Amino acid sequence: MSSGKTMKTVLVIDDNPTIVELIKYAVNLQGDYNVIVAYDGVQGLERIYADHPDCVIVDVKMPR
Repeated sequence: MSSGKTMKTVLVIDDNPTIVELIKYAVNLQGDYNVIVAYDGVQGLERIYADHPDCVIVDVKMPR
């Protein structure tokens, strides 16, 4: 039986794969979230338009 809750989606945008994995781990410690990732700003914008995440965590200094 479904609890009626919808899983929230969190987008993590960072050019450092180690940081991405650390943030994914930390977010999932807080609850059951669908964590999606992008490794640069351009890919991040594409994921925002395609996936409409509920929350975005962004590295503010990236090469792209």
